[in-house]
Amino acid sequence: TGVQTCALPICLRLVNSGTIQAICAVKDKTAPMYLSGNGPLVEVLTEALIRDATAKQGLKKEDARDAALAKIRLIHGLTTNKFMVNAHVVVFDEAQRAWTEDRMVAKLQRHDLGSESEEVLRRMEDQEWSVVFCLIGTGQEINKGERGLETWIKAVDKLNLRDGRKNRSEEHTSELQSRVDIS
Repeated sequence: TGVQTCALPICLRLVNSGTIQAICAVKDKTAPMYLSGNGPLVEVLTEALIRDATAKQGLKKEDARDAALAKIRLIHGLTTNKFMVNAHVVVFDEAQRAWTEDRMVAKLQRHDLGSESEEVLRRMEDQEWSVVFCLIGTGQEINKGERGLETWIKAVDKLNLRDGRKNRSEEHTSELQSRVDIS
């Protein structure tokens, strides 16, 4: 689609930028992680990385797959605890498609999970430091349980209140409310 054609280069440039790579390499040498809710896109990108690593680096296919899966993942595996985040920088493409808490409960039959946005932020909070880039296209919430920017604002508010922190998103919320219905 037009969104993928437009957003994909931005995501890949972020994940592979020298600056981001240098920041990640300073302490622990973890690569940035690319997350998406678009399964076919994740499959294509993973396969491309595998082929590239086997051809250019001479890696065995299984080693190349492990390396690719450390960089690119389908968001639903993260939020259902199928894998852990081993990255300080996450780029979440199509973040407007993150599921709401209600959708997570309905789809997964688990009442212990919050929205996908909350689950991503919770896992990133476990890191010594972290940055989450959310690439959000407005008006592109196309499936049941996708609420766009609203889901991310609510997740930040909920996590800040849970931890007794001053709500750091307050100053931005009124500006965002004028652009998005988050009631």
